[in-house]
Amino acid sequence: MLLQVHLLMLIWTLSVGQVSCCDYSGSMCGARGPGDIIIGVLNACHSKVANLEGRIQAERFNCTGFDLESFVETLAVIHTIDTINDSGFLPGIRLGYLVCDTCSDASKGIQDAIHMLAINQTKPFGCDLIERPLVKAIIGARYSEVSTAVARLLGLYMVPQISATSSANTLDDTLRYPSFFYAPYLVTCIDPRPGPAHGPFFKWNWVGVVSGDYDDYGRAALHDFLKYAEDVNVVRTSMRSYRITWTTLRAGDGLTRLLTHIQSSDARVFCLILKGQLVEQLFRVMISKGISRTWIATDSWSQYQAVAEMTGISIR
Repeated sequence: MLLQVHLLMLIWTLSVGQVSCCDYSGSMCGARGPGDIIIGVLNACHSKVANLEGRIQAERFNCTGFDLESFVETLAVIHTIDTINDSGFLPGIRLGYLVCDTCSDASKGIQDAIHMLAINQTKPFGCDLIERPLVKAIIGARYSEVSTAVARLLGLYMVPQISATSSANTLDDTLRYPSFFYAPYLVTCIDPRPGPAHGPFFKWNWVGVVSGDYDDYGRAALHDFLKYAEDVNVVRTSMRSYRITWTTLRAGDGLTRLLTHIQSSDARVFCLILKGQLVEQLFRVMISKGISRTWIATDSWSQYQAVAEMTGISIR
């Protein structure tokens, strides 16, 4: 009986899987410009994918939560490409672009990357990938979670990928990510480090760390933070780490449980290794309950506009 159930589940799964990841009418990406060399642009113009838990077949992702800051960054990339073309800097060569919105989701980012490398949205399943794709290089993604997923795919075909914001140390592994390049203009909560005059962690007695266990960035950043604490002789007994999953955070009581941990902790200082959207949700609840803590920002939310504009937050 159990075998029959498993077979029925397998048949249902295969029937659902008949829809190809490229079986869409029209383009699944946004702005595009013609050129001799096409540069792919992956950026999170939306902050999340709606109803991700209810997605049971390879259909379009429904993106929500427009991110104005990221959208402006995308326009800046397009403007730069147009400026290069108009200046005649590359005689006889015109740069084109293809912009895809990752919606801050790794699966959506992989889907976009496959779309960029495919031949005219060819089927089936993985989409035929050509030896010399029209898209020669990709700029992005914004978040390390997306970049690590996309970089594994692009590394297979040695398509260059460059990001200025994806700072997970795992991306330094040239064997796993041979075609990824990091050009930083942001810093993490660990770098620059507190100066000697302030002492380790400004002589804080307890430091709490809240990290996501749902991507390489969260795990790697937590490892680096704990290693740094050890290097500056902050004993592990004064460090307390809370590792949370994406499913837990998305659950109705996920933030409530996290708040309970924070309130009951001896720490009054926390490093949040989370996405900006999650930090915003956490801060709104904290402010409404009148709970005050000192927060150390990571690059994933240090310049998140929605957090910076919140009332009741003191930024230093």
